[in-house]
Amino acid sequence: MTTEKLFMLLRQSRDPANDWETACKDEPEPELTSLVKEIMRKKGKDCAEMSEDALISRSFGYQIISGIRVPSRDIVLRLALSMGCDLTTTQRLLTLSDRGILYPRKKRDAVLISAIIRNLGVEKTDELLRQSGLEPII
Repeated sequence: MTTEKLFMLLRQSRDPANDWETACKDEPEPELTSLVKEIMRKKGKDCAEMSEDALISRSFGYQIISGIRVPSRDIVLRLALSMGCDLTTTQRLLTLSDRGILYPRKKRDAVLISAIIRNLGVEKTDELLRQSGLEPII
């Protein structure tokens, strides 16, 4: 079932938990770990490379992809930047990690959105944030 159809179903539902269970019984709940692994596979990166590019320790990277730890918002953004994710995929990573999506009306988020669209990477994005007088990502 598409997400749009699920929204329509839930809008009309009197028992959303039961209706969700019926509609999604054969579909696993999406997980951050699955999406990160899928992106890594598409980019041809292993966990060590992903961790190094995102400027996090290997052990933390392995904990993220094994589901042991849920990363902070900035770590999710560093993962996305290091793997060259587009804005849609980055927002999905943030959603699956239960972190707030990027909101263009917030100055720091607007700079991050621009960096993601321009595919700047972690270090250049950090530099841009610092030049803008905003909280760095590293």
